[in-house]
Amino acid sequence: VARQHSGVGQYLDVSMTDCSFSLNAMAGAGYLACGVEPERETHVLNGGSFYDYYRTRDGRWMSVGSLEPAFMQQLCETLGRPELAVHGVKPEQQPALKRALQVEFEKRSFAELCALFAGVDACVEPVLSMSEALAHPQLQARDLISQVPRGDGSTQAQMACPLKFSEGLPAPRHIGAAVGAHSDEVLVELGLSAQRIADLRQAKVIG
Repeated sequence: VARQHSGVGQYLDVSMTDCSFSLNAMAGAGYLACGVEPERETHVLNGGSFYDYYRTRDGRWMSVGSLEPAFMQQLCETLGRPELAVHGVKPEQQPALKRALQVEFEKRSFAELCALFAGVDACVEPVLSMSEALAHPQLQARDLISQVPRGDGSTQAQMACPLKFSEGLPAPRHIGAAVGAHSDEVLVELGLSAQRIADLRQAKVIG
């Protein structure tokens, strides 16, 4: 867009470290503006409140993010403990609330809890294994797995591009290949003779 307006392009420097660090937006703002060091498990979103994971009777896990009052009410009513909702997110009441929720979740199996919260808008969701996630109707409906040609008539399942374009994306053409599998093709396209390629292979420049 900048090039279209000014005729001058720009170089984009995208760093994994930079992008990962920027995910600390809330904790970073608290520290930079007020000097609040984000200690582990002391804040609402990092384990210092009832916003957390809860073990089920059979050793599975459920995630709970019912911070807003309406979600909190649904959470407590669904568990049969509506009186717990009065605790809300008051810091001094978090330990007691968390212990009470741990007891309630451990009374039930993973399947029971999934069924219990399936139709409830309470920000409570099961923690799925990879196989369970791949079979989830939402991920299947969004086509997040691609069948990529292997080159021998079969296909290999791979993670699909998560970005959806209105005009679609080109179909995947091939899976990865061994290092050096296309060396000859590339060198021929660059204009090297068969003898020159053989010499490079003999000298172990290419493999």
